[in-house]
Amino acid sequence: MRGATPASPLRAHVIEPGRFADLLSLGFPSLYALSERFAAATAPMTGARLSPIEIDGGPAGYSLLGITGRCGSVDYSRSAVIGRMGKFLELRGLGVQEATAPVEFAVPDNRESILVTSRVAHEIRKMKFSNVRLIKLEEVEFSITAEMIARAGG
Repeated sequence: MRGATPASPLRAHVIEPGRFADLLSLGFPSLYALSERFAAATAPMTGARLSPIEIDGGPAGYSLLGITGRCGSVDYSRSAVIGRMGKFLELRGLGVQEATAPVEFAVPDNRESILVTSRVAHEIRKMKFSNVRLIKLEEVEFSITAEMIARAGG
């Protein structure tokens, strides 16, 4: 969800039972539900919108995280090639354009990743949320084909 307000109440269904962490993946890149505690910490930050979501068989109080902030495109030419696996290039580092407006959460135009400012990262680390992993942009490692890079314009 890229920040649009849902037309009706949102619902999710538990497929694999387990512990309900502060951050729950909803099965798609960049689609997450936040615990009440995580949502409260995120609410005053810019570039994100929260919408209530009911989780069938789960606890109340979760919110869907929608990112409204944008930061342009990832420039894959700024990533270092660290290996090859078949037709995939193994890259390290994400170079992104600056946000068009000052925001603390952003999604690049050509990649389904949520980027946050150092202030947000500091707050998240300080709160010790469960199931949250933050990686510095220069340390991100990923696989991508040359064709995917060409389509992304980088």
